[in-house]
Amino acid sequence: MNNQRQHEKSEEVSHFFTFLRDEFDTKNCMEILNTLWENDRWFDFKAFEKTAHYCADVMKKIGLAEVEMLPLKADGETIYGDWHMPQAWDANAATLTFADGWVLADYLQVPTSLVMYSAPTPPGGVRAQVVDADNISDGADLKGKIFLTSRCANEVVPLAQKAGAIGIISDLIPLYENVRENPMDLQGHSRWENTFCAPKNETGLFAFNLSPENGKLLREKMQDGDVILHASVDTKFYDGVNYVVSGAILGETDEEVLAYGHLYEPGAMDNASGCAVLLAFADCINRCIAEGKLPKPKRTLRFAMGWECVGSTAWLLADPQRQRSTIAGLVADMVGTEAIDNTFLRIWHNPMANYGFTDALIEELLPAHRKYLGDNYPAEHVEFRPGTDNIIADPYWEIPTIAFVSEPALSYHSSMDTPDRIDPAILTRCAVLIGTFMWELTQITCEEKERLDKLALDNLCETNQKLFQLVGNPDQLKTENIPKRLIPGCLTGASKPDADYSKWSLIWSTVLHLPLFWADGKRDLEQIIQLAAAELGRTDIGAYRAEMMEYFNFLAENGYVVFEKRRQQ
Repeated sequence: MNNQRQHEKSEEVSHFFTFLRDEFDTKNCMEILNTLWENDRWFDFKAFEKTAHYCADVMKKIGLAEVEMLPLKADGETIYGDWHMPQAWDANAATLTFADGWVLADYLQVPTSLVMYSAPTPPGGVRAQVVDADNISDGADLKGKIFLTSRCANEVVPLAQKAGAIGIISDLIPLYENVRENPMDLQGHSRWENTFCAPKNETGLFAFNLSPENGKLLREKMQDGDVILHASVDTKFYDGVNYVVSGAILGETDEEVLAYGHLYEPGAMDNASGCAVLLAFADCINRCIAEGKLPKPKRTLRFAMGWECVGSTAWLLADPQRQRSTIAGLVADMVGTEAIDNTFLRIWHNPMANYGFTDALIEELLPAHRKYLGDNYPAEHVEFRPGTDNIIADPYWEIPTIAFVSEPALSYHSSMDTPDRIDPAILTRCAVLIGTFMWELTQITCEEKERLDKLALDNLCETNQKLFQLVGNPDQLKTENIPKRLIPGCLTGASKPDADYSKWSLIWSTVLHLPLFWADGKRDLEQIIQLAAAELGRTDIGAYRAEMMEYFNFLAENGYVVFEKRRQQ
């Protein structure tokens, strides 16, 4: 791109920043955010169904085309790609109290204090002694007891089952440097988790998460003698459905841009904020097109929202043609706060195996947006790691995807994450950056895409010369042992439950997924090893080669990949 065209492009982007800032309805965005939070904070499937219908209604009211609610089986057994959808679960009430009635946890007051997927107690509840599960003495009688742990409740499930415990209490408050450094930073609040006994609780166990001060109080009482608690849990499990909701602003071509946000978590920032931004942006764009302020986009803008990871994976699998038509994606997950939550915006990039024009585009837009505002607001670019629906950046889908995520945060995964902590000005600022990125993707020309792809490759060369040299031409094959992936998308271990994952814990693993991403059905194992080693900065190539050969053999033995033997003709 010559200097004149660069200047014109810069002017176009600045004009769009202004346009979107003026047209974006922040009040509407906050109203959507509040409604999503008010539903999902109850953290069960009857609330999630209300959320899904609300999102579909908003999309229809906005005037989006092709609005659909894709039902996923919430039976704890159905697998999408390599992701389980948990069995549906509803909660009506739950309390944990001392014998004198002092309340330690109450679902109706703080829904996150009841751990999702807790089994019900008999009517009237149960009375049981509490024991410290982190310091159990040999020979102790643990049957019928309630375990207290400073770990995640899910980590104690095997021990509780073996000992015959009836429930678990956790006072874990994870800490993050310079963000949340003292458990009492969450005083009055409980953390939440949604993996307890998932995908199907057949243990009969219930669990509670305590606020830090109530955890401290309980431990102090236990030091003075035996403590008896009363637990009452009114919940039910059933085979239900969970929806991925989607709608589109139709473009002039068959190509699409995907914007995804995850629903069904109890936080205002995580993630009512991301979904609200996408819906409010869709409303803004569709209204401006109808009023003649914007042209019809060249590419379709597709908005989808559902369960994190399993929802986006299932949605892509449901329509392979739509997946093939999607040239790029973005994920909005946790936006709208900064100082109050000791956080700022992180922009998560593609893995190197899928690095390209979207990475270069956002690297140009961020400084342009700061310059436009005259505000060098905090934000940083982050290398890929599987941590949200950015997993669709997996080259398997051929959809380069950028994620916008403000984490870690003070209120992260806790009942502190409420709408009053959202700053409308920051929410709007994020919406303008995200929205401009989306719009640019719908309008990008082949010439501009080629320029950005080259820029991304040049940047890759600068940051990792060895990786750049190794990428080469995968068609120049002289060897065999080409691994071909058999399971779509990122791996969790769900579809191969009998495999031994003691050494290879797949879910959320960056170091195990990056080499898998280079397995494109063209590169042989040695090329993959060399590329992954360069990307991960591994210099002990001999040891890494042995490790990866063992890993890919594990994948082959368990049906995740198959080795094909091909030679260049």
